[in-house]
Amino acid sequence: MQVDLVDVQDERRPGASKLSSDPLHTSLPAVEDGHPVVFDGKNISQAFATDSVLSVGYALDEVVPLFADALK
Repeated sequence: MQVDLVDVQDERRPGASKLSSDPLHTSLPAVEDGHPVVFDGKNISQAFATDSVLSVGYALDEVVPLFADALK
């Protein structure tokens, strides 16, 4: 499977900071190519989790620029 982008929900969650140094994570082609996206704010993660009309719009407004920057 080839993936162009890897996103990680909130890196402040317990155990999430270990992910950036995990050999399995760092060996993913998208991470090796410099395309990881970390949602560094609690609001974005909660917006995805809530899945309401308002939260989805907010989440998309926030993550689309992050994804675009990561894929440059």
